[in-house]
Amino acid sequence: LEASGLVIRGGTREGLLVSGEAELRDLVVEDTLPASDGALGMGVFADGGVIDAERVIVRRNTYAGILAVRGGSLTLRDALVSDTTKSSGLEEAGIGLAVDFGTRAVAERVLVRRSHTTGIQVGEVGTSLVLRDAVIEDTDLSIIGTAIGVAVILGATLEAERVLSRRNGNGGITATDPGTTVTVSDIVARRMDTPSVGTKGGGMGLVAYDGERLSLALEAGCQGMYD
Repeated sequence: LEASGLVIRGGTREGLLVSGEAELRDLVVEDTLPASDGALGMGVFADGGVIDAERVIVRRNTYAGILAVRGGSLTLRDALVSDTTKSSGLEEAGIGLAVDFGTRAVAERVLVRRSHTTGIQVGEVGTSLVLRDAVIEDTDLSIIGTAIGVAVILGATLEAERVLSRRNGNGGITATDPGTTVTVSDIVARRMDTPSVGTKGGGMGLVAYDGERLSLALEAGCQGMYD
């Protein structure tokens, strides 16, 4: 699939589903609705596919703005992912960009804002994200135990460079579970002003626990944090 200047609005379950190869330019996917059973409502769903996307706006979708799974690959440049909400009954959903189950992703020049629970999530062994020149901000602080800028879990790998995470109350960048590896350089985590109550890492800029590996290179700055 090759598409340019495509606008997808008001779809059901998935705005755009890719299981093969797609080259996308100047794409807008917005206002995707859950199915009749309340499930999903994702903007872009890469199900084992290979996506190269540039100049992308994904906004006001449910469950996930962009979800890439099943060993595919995603290259994302010059993208806005905003206002991702949860599907009915799924308190842990509402993620801006989710990379899972063996997918390899590169995201450059991205802004992820106002996600319901997590701005960016990278999960499972064999899953990796290279993140450069990114801003993750204003994750929903009303949900106890969430409001995370970038969450790396279950043995996944993150390499992040020139990233600003701000106003994400439960952690700017968090790494959990054995085997998880996070390498960051030129990071600013600031204004974690409203930590969730009774949770690990509440209000902190960079958080690592449960046996993961966290490496800091160059100048990793954490400003305005709460401990």
